[in-house]
Amino acid sequence: MEADEIQKIGQPNRWLSTKIINAATELIRKKFPEVGGLFNCQWGSMLQFNPAKSKKWVQIIHNNRDHYVAACKGFGSDHVLVFDSNWNGGEPDQHLIYCIAKIENTKEKILNIGLMDCEKQKEYGSCGLYAIAFASALVHSLNPSELRFDVSKFRPHLINCISAGEIIPFPTIGLRVRSNWRPKKKISIPIYCVCRMPDFGDPRPLPERYRVMTQCNMCKKYYHPECENIPQLVINSKKIPWFCSVCTA
Repeated sequence: MEADEIQKIGQPNRWLSTKIINAATELIRKKFPEVGGLFNCQWGSMLQFNPAKSKKWVQIIHNNRDHYVAACKGFGSDHVLVFDSNWNGGEPDQHLIYCIAKIENTKEKILNIGLMDCEKQKEYGSCGLYAIAFASALVHSLNPSELRFDVSKFRPHLINCISAGEIIPFPTIGLRVRSNWRPKKKISIPIYCVCRMPDFGDPRPLPERYRVMTQCNMCKKYYHPECENIPQLVINSKKIPWFCSVCTA
């Protein structure tokens, strides 16, 4: 990576570029090849994440607007855990849930997500730094919810890591609280179709292929037309019976 790109990290209130986020992710992936996920963060913009090939995975996710978070599975909980430096206690972003569904690719009917109480960002534009710090803590078997970070050292620490070609845990100044991996808030999202994606009834955040679903007349499950190759006549008329590939096998 170019030296001037690395030096931009040290500028206060400056957002990290996707190049920096991906460079840090690549260092984590090389050091911890057994951990799944750790995909290019840009893949999430059009929901192009691949399913994680491991029960334990970590991913830095962009909400397709202006914020980064870290998500993981297989770390002290059966929920997908989300560490968000700007979480205010509300519902997670829908685009974030779609990204998690793509990575987790659960075979269950429900996707369980846990929102974790973690340190909140104090500097504008620092969500990417926190997301990398959270991801780094996870792969080093640390619980980000329990850490009080030395935020003043975030930027020089990341510069040193990328320059040295190795990610090590971000500096801390002690512990915040004992969480024992217990989420502050739990949500359960119904999952549909062979692609195992949720549906919120609001098509705006979704690529076109996920915006319509058709119900099988036999099993009563819902499928996307593109996933099951459903004829347009069936999509246009609810009176035409249709049966999914599982029921017709």
